[in-house]
Amino acid sequence: MNKKYNIYSYEFSDNSVYVGLTYDIKRRKNQHKNDKESSVYKHIDKYKITPIFNLLFEDIDVYDAKIKEGEFVEKYKNDGWNILNKVKTGCVGTNKLYWTYEKCKEVALLCEHRTIFRMKYSGAYASSKRNDWLDDVCSHMIDGNIIWTYEKCKEIALKYDMKKDFYKNEKQAYNSCINNNWLDKLCSHMTELKNKNNFFTYEKCKEIALKYNKKTLFLQEQQYSYKIAFKNNWLDDICSHMEQNIIWDYKKCELISFECETISDFVKKAPGAYKKSKTNNWLDDFFPKISEEEKIKKNKEKIKTEIEEKIKKCQEKIKKYQEKLRTI
Repeated sequence: MNKKYNIYSYEFSDNSVYVGLTYDIKRRKNQHKNDKESSVYKHIDKYKITPIFNLLFEDIDVYDAKIKEGEFVEKYKNDGWNILNKVKTGCVGTNKLYWTYEKCKEVALLCEHRTIFRMKYSGAYASSKRNDWLDDVCSHMIDGNIIWTYEKCKEIALKYDMKKDFYKNEKQAYNSCINNNWLDKLCSHMTELKNKNNFFTYEKCKEIALKYNKKTLFLQEQQYSYKIAFKNNWLDDICSHMEQNIIWDYKKCELISFECETISDFVKKAPGAYKKSKTNNWLDDFFPKISEEEKIKKNKEKIKTEIEEKIKKCQEKIKKYQEKLRTI
């Protein structure tokens, strides 16, 4: 499915304007707000002017968006606006600006192989390749065309105690082991294969389970110990400390709502109950909308209560000081 783009502008009261296009308005707004390289950010910072955001055109294909963006820039120019755009209109992303040589080099140094660099930091890899920096930023890396011999795979496998870590961090070596039927032999020292029937005792499974507060996380990250516990009927016992999955019906949601003054409190206290209530349109039952007069009245009562509490505390303090003075 092709992405649909939106054209927007930031208009400043000093007759300056920035025109842009994006498929993700929320993300782009955040970039302009926080990215110090953004023309919008720089103008706000320099002149202390808050711009007006305008959504000029919505949900159009990328090629039409490029044309429309140019048309809007020309229109602003003809109307006498100062254009803040530094990059030529028609650019649909910020990778060229974000992935500079320095940033590409910085993330490349975290990788041993080009394949890992490409998988983990695809934007940096693409920018390096496009700007002919790739050989330079990858100069420290091991040859990407490495031949995975039995000895080489064994050397890599011995670094790991868990088969899943071997797979996660060394996919090429791991796949080579599978293709050559070396996997069981080279992983024989690992926990999963070494005394696997005796290693995951009740105590060991309990120790692992205590690291988690939800069964779903326990299952996702420790599948083998979870399966052993399930097979041996230990699961309920070793997971007794975990949060239980609650089936939120109307009554349970209502009871929780009684403990909350506002919907915000409700969200924080029981996200599951809030989600269920919102889906089933129960929120208006639990938190009926009140008029402005009622809001003012409620706020007055709240302020009055707070003042009374403060007066009471002051009176208690005065009383204590009076008692001390009597003893002197």
